[in-house]
Amino acid sequence: MQSYIWLLAALFLPLFPLSMVFNSVYQRLSMPLIRFVLIIAWPFPGIWILHEGNTQAPDWLIYWALATALLYAFRAISVKEVTMWSGYLATSAWAMGWILFIVDDGVNELSFHVLSFALPLAVMSLLLGELIHRYESAYAGIVSGVAVAQPRLSGLIIMAMMAAIASPLFPGFFSMLQIITTLVITYPLVTTGLLLVWLIWSWSGIRLLQELLVGPALPVKYRDISRARAVSYGSLIVLLLLSGLYLSGVLL
Repeated sequence: MQSYIWLLAALFLPLFPLSMVFNSVYQRLSMPLIRFVLIIAWPFPGIWILHEGNTQAPDWLIYWALATALLYAFRAISVKEVTMWSGYLATSAWAMGWILFIVDDGVNELSFHVLSFALPLAVMSLLLGELIHRYESAYAGIVSGVAVAQPRLSGLIIMAMMAAIASPLFPGFFSMLQIITTLVITYPLVTTGLLLVWLIWSWSGIRLLQELLVGPALPVKYRDISRARAVSYGSLIVLLLLSGLYLSGVLL
């Protein structure tokens, strides 16, 4: 019976191959608002299942979770469609949550970890909707020169990307530190794997930004987003930054 509980939880806190379900659903959606809701809501049934199951997860799930995180981190390197990249990064980050759950034996830290990555990616989904509205694509390389043609939008995309890849002072950064400091003594090889995943996220994210923002500016039908909308999106990113600063005082 317990094996069915783990499998059901692994559908919503995606572990390969069950992770293909989330990525298939996420990539098929075209409305940014639905993507926004999905990427926040998807993992919480898994967290509820683990909470209600009230049993200790087996240690071998740590290695399944690490393998999933590494797989989707490497897959993120090879894609240039930013929406697909977002789904892969979410899968990689949520898989790491299993490791935190198993080591700490609780759902509070898991909920924090999940939200630390879901919220920046949810904001990113709205910004990508703005990008697609203007260029009819979010494919890096085909879309280029956004920094010149859409300076406000490009600045917001940069900040959302920094939050998504767990850059310092954003919540994901402190979540990653918590996992690594918890594992470094008891699971040194797993810790090394997690650091590699973190490095790959940064590499793939910066590569996408470079191809999107640099290069010849393409003709677009619509002007840059308005100041009011830029302030609205920017406020969400500032809230993420402030929550990270708060957590720095709590966790460090």
